[in-house]
Amino acid sequence: MLCDARELADEIYIPANFELTQPRHRVRRRNVNFDYEARDDPIEDPTLKYKAEFYFFTLDKAMNALESRFDFISTHSSYFQFLYNICDLRDAPQNDVLKYCKDLETVLTDGNSSDINALDLADEIVAVLALLNKKESPIEILKFISNLDFAPNLGIVLRILLTLPKSVASGEMSFSKLKLIKNIFTLHNYRGLAKRLVRNSCLHLATGRTRDDIEKRIWQRRRRKRSEREKKREGDEKSRGS
Repeated sequence: MLCDARELADEIYIPANFELTQPRHRVRRRNVNFDYEARDDPIEDPTLKYKAEFYFFTLDKAMNALESRFDFISTHSSYFQFLYNICDLRDAPQNDVLKYCKDLETVLTDGNSSDINALDLADEIVAVLALLNKKESPIEILKFISNLDFAPNLGIVLRILLTLPKSVASGEMSFSKLKLIKNIFTLHNYRGLAKRLVRNSCLHLATGRTRDDIEKRIWQRRRRKRSEREKKREGDEKSRGS
């Protein structure tokens, strides 16, 4: 970071040094009761002060945040682990498959609401395995069951599995993964709405009219042309009758 800052300063011809933004003041000393207590001398070098108070602090916060995020995704991935290789469950005992599904149902339960049903999920996995001829990835299995409109519980958990990195990166802390997916789509809708508002604002600045005014004028013009065509048609019919 400091190297990049120095290169940027050289490019724009600015002295590459730190300046004290606060005036120096007298440091208050307190009495030391024991000899092993060392004095905390203040940092006077601006570069070292920047490293201690900003760089190291920011780096520590970023590392703690990343560590918690990776712990979060590691914990959830342990419950979703069997979904990465669904085809390997062909040789697994039915009780083990049911246990995996029940553990996953517990994770995806928020209060009295659950995103899936463990028993139905286990039956759907067995049914899908009977239809697959080769080893498929989770996204390929999701496409397969989506085309057949089949296995809703399996489709839910596969969608959650494939959106876990996005959910963790966005910092969502809710336990309902369907709610996370809904929040992601809602965010995209808000972005589209914001773009539309910006376009409307630019249109208003350029023409002095809003989008609604322009649409209203177009609608009135179409209505006027339609009435003119109807009057012309009525006139032609009267002339033919006479």
